[in-house]
Amino acid sequence: MIRRTFLGLRTLWETNRHQVNFWVSLIAFGGVIMLMVAKWIWHVSISAADISVMISAIGSLIILVGNIMNNQILISTGSKLQSPQFKQSLDDANKTIELLTKELTVLKQQHEEEKRQIKSK
Repeated sequence: MIRRTFLGLRTLWETNRHQVNFWVSLIAFGGVIMLMVAKWIWHVSISAADISVMISAIGSLIILVGNIMNNQILISTGSKLQSPQFKQSLDDANKTIELLTKELTVLKQQHEEEKRQIKSK
């Protein structure tokens, strides 16, 4: 099973290692993993504004690579990452997350207060 998995990964590597899209995807995946490590292991706080700036930077990098290689698909993809609709959707999602976080905090405080009242009885 493990050998079959490694053979599959080797085939994937041999097939895609000369394709730009593969490297862009691999770098983006590595970036996401690094953000998760920074947040959970090193306890770095990452705000919505930070993520928005990172997405814009990734979009600019994709556009640059697309222009260098004259690849319209990459240029289009990078432009979509920088579109106002994408940023608006991200802002809306962040507002929803903030509201849910506030509600969860209130519920947690209420639950702790109920526990204290039960213990005092």
